[in-house]
Amino acid sequence: MLSTARERLLKKQTYDGAAAIFAGKSPSAKELRPFVESRFLAIKEAHEDGASGYTVCRSNSDVIDCVISNLHALFERENAGESEFFGDFCVVALGGYGRRELCPKSDIDIMFLYSDRGVADKFKTDAIDAIMYPLWNVGYKLGHSSRTVSEALEDAQADILTKTAMLDARFICGDLNVFEDFKGKFASLSKNTAESHIEELLRLKTLRHKKYDWSPYVQEPNVKNGVGSLRDYQTLLWVAKLKTGSESLLDLARKKIISIVEYKSLRRAHALLLRTRNEMHYFSNRENDLLDLELQPKVAYSIGYREDDVMKRVERFMRDIYYSLREVDLISKTARKRMKIVLPEDIEETLGIRRDNLSKVRYFEGFIMRNGFVYAQNSAVFRKDPTLLIKVFRCCQQFGVLLSDELEILIRDSAHLIDDKVRADKAANEEFMKILRSEWNVYPILSKMHFLDILGKFIPEFGEITCLVQHEFYHRYTADIHTLNTIMELDKIFGANVEDEPYGYYHAVLSDSKNPSLLYLALLMHDLGKSDGIKGHAEVGAEIAEKILSRFDLAEDEKEIVIFLIRHHLMMARYWQSNDIEDETVIENFVEKIIDPDRLKFLYVMTFCDSKSTSSTLWNSYKQSLHTMLYRNSLRKMQSTPEKIEALYEERKQKVIDGIFNSGELRTSSKEALGYLNNLPRNYFLFHGKDDLILHMNMVHTYVERERNCTQASTPTNPLPVFEWRNDPNMSLSTVTIVTRDLGGLYFKLASAFTYAGLNILGSKAFSRADGIIIDTFYVTSVGGGAVQNERTLELFSNAILKIFGAGQDLVEQPPKRNEEFPCRILVKNSAQKTTVEVIAKDRPGLLCSITKAIYDFGFEIVFGRISVDGGWGTNNFIIKPRKDFENPSVDGLDAKIKEVL
Repeated sequence: MLSTARERLLKKQTYDGAAAIFAGKSPSAKELRPFVESRFLAIKEAHEDGASGYTVCRSNSDVIDCVISNLHALFERENAGESEFFGDFCVVALGGYGRRELCPKSDIDIMFLYSDRGVADKFKTDAIDAIMYPLWNVGYKLGHSSRTVSEALEDAQADILTKTAMLDARFICGDLNVFEDFKGKFASLSKNTAESHIEELLRLKTLRHKKYDWSPYVQEPNVKNGVGSLRDYQTLLWVAKLKTGSESLLDLARKKIISIVEYKSLRRAHALLLRTRNEMHYFSNRENDLLDLELQPKVAYSIGYREDDVMKRVERFMRDIYYSLREVDLISKTARKRMKIVLPEDIEETLGIRRDNLSKVRYFEGFIMRNGFVYAQNSAVFRKDPTLLIKVFRCCQQFGVLLSDELEILIRDSAHLIDDKVRADKAANEEFMKILRSEWNVYPILSKMHFLDILGKFIPEFGEITCLVQHEFYHRYTADIHTLNTIMELDKIFGANVEDEPYGYYHAVLSDSKNPSLLYLALLMHDLGKSDGIKGHAEVGAEIAEKILSRFDLAEDEKEIVIFLIRHHLMMARYWQSNDIEDETVIENFVEKIIDPDRLKFLYVMTFCDSKSTSSTLWNSYKQSLHTMLYRNSLRKMQSTPEKIEALYEERKQKVIDGIFNSGELRTSSKEALGYLNNLPRNYFLFHGKDDLILHMNMVHTYVERERNCTQASTPTNPLPVFEWRNDPNMSLSTVTIVTRDLGGLYFKLASAFTYAGLNILGSKAFSRADGIIIDTFYVTSVGGGAVQNERTLELFSNAILKIFGAGQDLVEQPPKRNEEFPCRILVKNSAQKTTVEVIAKDRPGLLCSITKAIYDFGFEIVFGRISVDGGWGTNNFIIKPRKDFENPSVDGLDAKIKEVL
């Protein structure tokens, strides 16, 4: 690879400066450190001026080379007359340093290599001391080994990582003959073990991909080790070197292992990833390879993405990153297939590949199927009929066969043949619809179509969301991969057994609906509107879908259902996230928007698939219970008359009341119990059973007794709240019920107690009795997730209640405002029925307390709250009402007030 003028200048300055401080003497650490630091500072300045990742990494390597060479020369000059071993010794660079790809804070791997003739141990010790100690004193992060040629070969055979590092071995200084001896023998070893070495490299790659979700499109990619990362790029070169003897990326193009277009694409991708990694190291001042959300805007700006709008800057930068990762991943796999390297059976098993060894041969429109794979009968098959680029995937689905490596390469090279004529072809569209109607086996086909660039060509609108960044806080994947993941979830539902939770329940719902395969079409197109921006994407997506659906042979009522689902795919989750679904009015308003039971069933399943596919941790049993509660209550509302619902309500109410009086568990008198029942809101009995009612009545009884005692005391005080913990193993959370009076700032105070005890609040609900007593229920988890089991945590919460409500202490300090570049989202909606507040922000200790206190200080009380934390982001939904002690509060400016504390 040719060096740049900037690189040559930096190298000259390095060697000129070294000549001065090494002139006839051994420099002290005080002399060597400023020289080295000045050189690395000059390289950093070059990076800031726009120098490529290659220039920076090679210049870093040049500094190390220069210091080692001078230290070696000094050692030889001072000991030449006393030692006979300088002709048996050299210094070798390994790994990333060996290939001159040394990022600013990366490890430096050095090997002291000796001939097999026999070198005295004292000489080895002296050599290491002379070269390594000055480097350590300067502060380098060094790794070194000391080996004879034979020992180096033995270590290579014993350890795959050592052998791989030696593939990049580079001579620095010393006796070149020793290095050439090693190089020749290592080349013979590599040739003899090439097949097993390649297999091990592919296994290591598979393990890395598994660790990083098998996808390059995660929200916070690892640019060194993730899918399509710098490590994948290097693995391609290692494999090619072992298989074909290629020494560079250009060699791969010359040998037609990659095309010229692929060569240029890989060069661009590698350059961006390398420059990005350099900036990450500089900014973090350490080796850091995770491009997390907080780092993305800073790195983007530093390497040239200068939009003032942070979100636009990050979206453009990250889309380029994802395209780079995608190209490295795709081209690496294509190159492996062109080299005719077959994956080992254990890797195929990990990837879900099953080879069919049946000898039966089938023929299908220009293709031949044998041994579980499909092959093209000739290389011109797609040029003659481009619609076969769609039909071949239906063939795979229909006959249960896989694309052969040769056919995958041909498909990818032929993707450009899909044009408007192919997209309008009736037969091609019919085959595509057959793919989407094949329940439980759609994702593997669409995923492979996307991988080979066919899906985006056949549906260009899907191509528009490929590698599209989704900064909706909780989305872990790019828009295209999220969409495919929703289809994978739907496959699981169609293939589930009734006992498979939660998929079995959704399977039963779909089995009781008409034409459920329409959901595949709705999911495939539900996020197409994001190509025009996140805001309003559901409405935009419905308009885009309407145009696409005209290509497919769908009845008008089917089109209406698909468009309805796309337009309203966010509605159901938003309802149970931001509303009290135990309120009958909420259910009535929701049902008015859905109307049809089949649409409700589709939306119920679609919402689950959509939410489950945003992140592996977003969906939990608590959300499942809310989602199902809204579905069941809405379905009952649709399928019953008002008279039937009223009869059901009265029947349930009487059953619960009879149950509590017959239980013998009440601590109250019958008179007090009847008074309690008269204070309950109407919808209480729709959502609470006998156990809840007994718990609440006993807690109210305890609180009233406590209140009476406080009032009658010589010095009257306010009673402490009564609280009760219950663990719910099915929902993996704890339910905390709290009974107290409607005090000012109650929600903030309770949130402070939970925060003080180190607990996460998932949600809450409250209802007020006519006498002013409030029964609050909080759903919480321990800091690591799950129900609260730690006695110390329970003790901390009890102490917090005592201090906050007894002594009036403010236990939770308001944390300082974060210096965030990523904006939060604050939405305040005011209607005649209610006022709602939604806050999405980077999670941190005390976030909920900060928000709830801001709402209280602005003149409002919280009557309902639902909280969710995923991927480091907190989503907080509240229903608020004016404080009684605050004169005419207004929501105007509430969003700004909340933003102040974030």
